[in-house]
Amino acid sequence: MGRPIIDISGKKYNYLTAIERDGTRGQSPMWRCRCDCGSIVRVAGADLKSGRVASCRECGTYRANLKRSKDRASVDKGDYLELDVSSNSVPNAKMKIDHSYAFLLKTGCYVRKGRGGLVYAYKGNSAIHRIITGCCKSEQVDHINGDTLDNRVSNLRVVPQSQNTRNASIRKDNKSGYAGVRWHPRIKKWQASIKDSGREIHLGYFIDVHEAGAVRAEAENKYGYHTNHGREQVRR
Repeated sequence: MGRPIIDISGKKYNYLTAIERDGTRGQSPMWRCRCDCGSIVRVAGADLKSGRVASCRECGTYRANLKRSKDRASVDKGDYLELDVSSNSVPNAKMKIDHSYAFLLKTGCYVRKGRGGLVYAYKGNSAIHRIITGCCKSEQVDHINGDTLDNRVSNLRVVPQSQNTRNASIRKDNKSGYAGVRWHPRIKKWQASIKDSGREIHLGYFIDVHEAGAVRAEAENKYGYHTNHGREQVRR
């Protein structure tokens, strides 16, 4: 007979609390566990007791990034500070921040990718740009120059969703070089259009792509688009 399995339900190991037995893996009993963050994970009992698995994967990545960031020193660039917040998934990532918010760097910060693959800097579970602006949950923060790691006050503005989309980078699949200008294969001309209040407004068909871009630019000014709208994406 094998050794009896000890019930560890309710016991805590590092950041994980065993909830109940959850089958076996090979000859190892598995346990359903709750991480301190609330996530549920399945972990081998031996890994729990030895500390090989101390938390869910997301929390483990967060602590690793946080530890690395604490070992880094910010660089004074004169008008602002620059901190290397690179990680294995986001190499060569540098955040800009005003001197007046240097206190945010003392406890460490890290980066992670958000929607659409955009990279943002965090302190704890809060995005640094939201801490600096003090915005509420229903509001969005627009990085004016398109660099989501440039958290200088001059580069941040609190806006509703409708305004945030009026300062966006040009799509990766854009072939005209102008936001809102695309080739119409049936008519064989460049088509210009713009969105306002959820509706798409047709601006015309053009033989010359630059003329189509100029008409689109006039419409952007008319409908309150930011002057940076249609810029090249900041790639990381």
